[in-house]
Amino acid sequence: MAVNLQMLNRHERDGVAEYLMQIDDASVETLVTHCPIKVEEWIRVTYDRNLPRLHRLIVAVDVLWPPATTTDDAAAPAQENPVAILLFLVNTRCLMYQIQRSYRIPDDLKDFMACNYTFVAIGVENYMEKLDRDLDLGVVNAMDLREIAARELVKPELEHAMLHQLAERFLGKVVDAVKLVEVRMSDWDSVRLSDEQVLYASLHAYYSFCIARMLHSWYD
Repeated sequence: MAVNLQMLNRHERDGVAEYLMQIDDASVETLVTHCPIKVEEWIRVTYDRNLPRLHRLIVAVDVLWPPATTTDDAAAPAQENPVAILLFLVNTRCLMYQIQRSYRIPDDLKDFMACNYTFVAIGVENYMEKLDRDLDLGVVNAMDLREIAARELVKPELEHAMLHQLAERFLGKVVDAVKLVEVRMSDWDSVRLSDEQVLYASLHAYYSFCIARMLHSWYD
């Protein structure tokens, strides 16, 4: 079944953008901001809304940055750009923190990442290495969806799966793989992200969260 993905509403003010989108049957709220205070507020609400399950909280995580910068010198290696967006999603609430544009990284964020929650992503180890190199940040408990899926289903080939493949297998959803890659290779350091960037980043995180919730290992 094809994905139902559409933007329902967008509100922007003082460098903060709030989006409401439809992903299949869910209404997903995404906050895009470089403001540390807004990040702290998002984290506090996440704690408040998930008190009964904080001991087993699942957090989808993503790290986004612009493509490597090339020069006119063909012999010179492309210059890798720093992390621009740090993304978290819990249930149907998503935070896209424009961390490269932030004047400080809030301690509440560091504390959130240091909690023993299950932070999930596809290729999460690479993201955490990038985050550590660029910003000296990381999470305590990161798990790769592919490895868990491969173990749960006893299918080693899933260790190399991409999101669109896992989404079809676990959720029965057909995701445009070309569009996912195209959007992922866009300019994430832009002051104002496009609707397409916000939609597909939120979709990627939401499906990662949904797949993680379906896998029994998270509740051991």
